[in-house]
Amino acid sequence: MSFFRPGLEIDETLNQSRLEAEPVPASLWARATVFLAVWAERRAARIALSGLDARTLRDIGLTRTMVDFELSQPNSRPIRDPRR
Repeated sequence: MSFFRPGLEIDETLNQSRLEAEPVPASLWARATVFLAVWAERRAARIALSGLDARTLRDIGLTRTMVDFELSQPNSRPIRDPRR
């Protein structure tokens, strides 16, 4: 299910992207590639979240304060669901 924009798949818990759900590769190069892909995916999700208007945020049960807090987090951290 896509929460923020088409093509950006995040599971219902918002804790793991589809890339994180895959097994960790053995080589350092492969792990670095997966890390960068996850980082870019989280960055894109936070950028999309920042562009939502007040009505859309209200529809999904978030406040601007919740969004601002999430935007202040580094992209190395998973996106969390503040409603839980």
